[in-house]
Amino acid sequence: MVAIFPKKDPRRSWGGYKFWFYPGEFIPPINKSLKDLHIHVIGKAGDIRVYLNSDLKIEKKYRGIPEHKWGDIKAFIKKHYNYIISRVEDKLRGSGNN
Repeated sequence: MVAIFPKKDPRRSWGGYKFWFYPGEFIPPINKSLKDLHIHVIGKAGDIRVYLNSDLKIEKKYRGIPEHKWGDIKAFIKKHYNYIISRVEDKLRGSGNN
């Protein structure tokens, strides 16, 4: 489990949410396809998966973050998309610091 944003970065807990990536989901033995690449957004109300494809599809998890908040979350991810993708790529390659 890897935080997308470093500890001192103000984006780390934007809107009361934490943004996480689980590299273990995309390496053997699980080895999900990269077309299913996603991050986890976790808040007090619950959590969602946001797929890093062109439309940023959202999948609600157990207690999902309310749907009326999804637009703001998508806008935040779009704004920081290049950083998020580079962070995810670094982690999949085994480089990058926590």
